[in-house]
Amino acid sequence: MEKHCIHVEKVFDWVSRSIKLTKRETLTEPIVEHNICVNICAPCEEKTIVWSAEEHVHAFGTVTVVYYEQGCGRQMDVLINGEIVCSLQEGESRSLTMSHLRDVHVECKGNGTCVGRVCIQLHQQLDRLDDCEHIRCILTDACGQPIVPEQMTCRVLDERQTVHVTLPNGKKVALQKIYVLVETFIVLQCTRKDGTVWKTKPILNP
Repeated sequence: MEKHCIHVEKVFDWVSRSIKLTKRETLTEPIVEHNICVNICAPCEEKTIVWSAEEHVHAFGTVTVVYYEQGCGRQMDVLINGEIVCSLQEGESRSLTMSHLRDVHVECKGNGTCVGRVCIQLHQQLDRLDDCEHIRCILTDACGQPIVPEQMTCRVLDERQTVHVTLPNGKKVALQKIYVLVETFIVLQCTRKDGTVWKTKPILNP
């Protein structure tokens, strides 16, 4: 049998079997926080809208209403999601926390105007995962910048084990069984049906 000599920069052992790595991560829908304060000067006998959410937005938070001045001669009614949740006299205030907010209105009875202020500590889920028409998985660094597979971090762990194997030609050799840790980050990009796009924060994928 002829012998051949090959000059190479690195010598690799073979991989005995391929491994498919699966990572399961629970994704939360993006939540944006807002602090909204509005001065109100509401005509009596009319419902005055203070705030309303878009149809696809799930919002929750705390609504605080302060009734400064009574111009109608009666109390101010506060309506959340179309229902009266409290009635205020002049100088009173009330805070209510709601798990689902669609809209906030105020209404006074009588003649003149009601003067007050409404503040909302609002948390909005701007996007819904079930509205994704296309989801793309992107390899990134820790800052979310796209990378190519060659840029993934790969390191050999300290655990090593000597394994004795027999080659096809009958020769017995001792090989080192090592454990390699490959680390990268992934970002999930969602394209919604209306064409808008949002991305998750970088997720560590060992």
